[in-house]
Amino acid sequence: MSKKLTKRQRRQQAQKTELVRNIILGVLAIVFGLLFVFAATDNDTVAREEARTYSGTFQCVEQGKNLYGLRFADGELYELYPHTVERELDDTLQALPSGTTLHLLINPNNGCVAEIRTDTEELLNFETSQQAVEKYDNGYFWIGGFAMLAGVVLLILAPLLYIHHGKAEKKQVIAMVTSILKLPAPPKPDDTADALAIAICHGHCGGSRLAQYYNH
Repeated sequence: MSKKLTKRQRRQQAQKTELVRNIILGVLAIVFGLLFVFAATDNDTVAREEARTYSGTFQCVEQGKNLYGLRFADGELYELYPHTVERELDDTLQALPSGTTLHLLINPNNGCVAEIRTDTEELLNFETSQQAVEKYDNGYFWIGGFAMLAGVVLLILAPLLYIHHGKAEKKQVIAMVTSILKLPAPPKPDDTADALAIAICHGHCGGSRLAQYYNH
């Protein structure tokens, strides 16, 4: 017959579960942030002289869930970066007669069309399209950065809050304080570890003078 857990043991078990959950959330936030940062770096802008050129006979616009591309008579398909396709450009391309000769500049970093011209007019400006790419990539970068920062903060604060709330055993407090402060030996007497743990938690709070000093 299994031994019935005491109220304190149940509370400690629940707090350990919460600690593990917060650590997992912190790791997921960091991974989520890295994905956004990598997405931003994949769409680097390019100088006009570094862009690839292409000229071909336009056939039709191809659209899908994550696709907006130009199909040409030779079978080539060139995609447009989604945030560069505004309503006016979409209307123009949809109404463009099949057989029209188009001259493109292609961003080699992401393979997307950076400029579109006919023999007589410009449909998509190179500088405007690159500014749109840069604007949205900066947004992805900041979202990724904040997500990673939140994950790191959660990973740091989760064990500290676990200690600070008095849910950890004395030996856990001593081990955590010794590890964080890189002490050569566990602090003595044991109650010293409690005081140091409280000081560490306070130092990581945004409003503390210690945190302000280190973040200055």
